[in-house]
Amino acid sequence: MRWGLVRAVPGLGWVLALMRVRRKIQRKGWSRGGLDAGLDLVPIVGRGKNLIEIFTGDLIPERDRTLPPRTR
Repeated sequence: MRWGLVRAVPGLGWVLALMRVRRKIQRKGWSRGGLDAGLDLVPIVGRGKNLIEIFTGDLIPERDRTLPPRTR
């Protein structure tokens, strides 16, 4: 096995997390999406968060997309 490939694998998590940042911010808003993406970028914390989310769903909820009732 080539050692260069083995050393590059931890960076794969960073690449995947960075690719998902825009979508998370769109779904959750700036603060929640930024926090969620930031936690995913921290190696041990992100891995633990993802393991918990497998069983419980999102730890950081999406923003409410319902519009308030219009007043005249």
